[in-house]
Amino acid sequence: MKQVITILFFLLSVSSFAQKPQSGVYKFKYFDLEYNKFHGTCKVIIRKDSIKVFAVEDCHRKAGELISEGTLKKKNNRWIIVPFKHLEDEGMDEYIDVNKKIFYTY
Repeated sequence: MKQVITILFFLLSVSSFAQKPQSGVYKFKYFDLEYNKFHGTCKVIIRKDSIKVFAVEDCHRKAGELISEGTLKKKNNRWIIVPFKHLEDEGMDEYIDVNKKIFYTY
C-alpha cells in the first residue's frame, strides 16, 4: 500500500510540471537575462496557446506597453514564447516559469 501511494504521489508531482498554463490574467516578475536581475513586474495574459506580456509601472517601460506576444510552446521543461511572426523560429529568448510566476527576457 505504501508503494502505491509513493508511486501515485510521484506521478502527480511529475504531471504538474508538464501541465499547460491555464488561461487567465497573471502578475509575473520581470527578469532581464542580459543583466541577470529583476526589473519589477509585468501583466501576463494567457488565452489557450497564446500569450501577451504587458509592462506595468515598475518594469522600466511605459505602463501598458506590449513587451511580448506569441504562442506558448513547451521546450526543455520551459514554456517558451514563440513570436507570431516567426513561428518557425523556436529560440529561447523569452520564456515563462508558471510555478514561480517569472517572465524571462533579454
